[in-house]
Amino acid sequence: MSSLFLGSYAQVKSSHHYIWIIEMFDPELSLMPRMRDYFGEIGYSSLNPNFQNIRIGNIHPFALLRLQEVLGNKLDASIFPSITIANTSAVESMEVLAKDGHEEVITTAMFAKMLIEMQKGTLVCSDEGIAALQSKLASDGSFIATKFTYFTQETIDANIWTENKDMTSLIFDLTKLFFIGNVDILKEDNFDLSGGMSGRRSGDINTELGMLLYGANVEVSAKLQLSCMRIDTDIQNIQYVYPRNIVYEET
Repeated sequence: MSSLFLGSYAQVKSSHHYIWIIEMFDPELSLMPRMRDYFGEIGYSSLNPNFQNIRIGNIHPFALLRLQEVLGNKLDASIFPSITIANTSAVESMEVLAKDGHEEVITTAMFAKMLIEMQKGTLVCSDEGIAALQSKLASDGSFIATKFTYFTQETIDANIWTENKDMTSLIFDLTKLFFIGNVDILKEDNFDLSGGMSGRRSGDINTELGMLLYGANVEVSAKLQLSCMRIDTDIQNIQYVYPRNIVYEET
């Protein structure tokens, strides 16, 4: 194999060609709707008439306030109380990476289910790759994929900021109870919270934005199980990634 490097780009000639179907799994985007539903279910808006709304997202409120400041706009304090979900670290042990590789036969019916997930954005594959696989299925009825399973340990932070110290403390408790009360449901969503939970109720204060803000933080360690499948078109194998909670079985 010969390679030609030009600046930060590389041109590589290879006798192999792979098609990739990649799983799109964002822990932040998965947790946000769960947490929003939870705060609605517990009747958060009725707990304190002065703080009926709560913002739950993955963009820190300080970033939004800084943008308003740069644009010369009046700072909008209505974004508080706020909980920011942040995936702050991810660790994959080499002991488990690609440890359980095995071959699977993917049929037309199974690939049809994958196409549905691609439409949802859960899976990503190039148009050329999809066309090549559909052509292979049309001629042979199936293709062989090599599947690998591994685990990744993710740290998830729920960063809390409000204008009231007592509300910060209350939201801290409610956030901890969200994780405790949803352990089984989150495990079905591919969040195994066996790594435990820690947090900081008080001690964080910010006055840099012209208002007094009180912070708290809840941190959980979640183990995610992911799968990766590879197809080498020369030997009718493909690579793709799909969510653990989606079962591709022909019916």
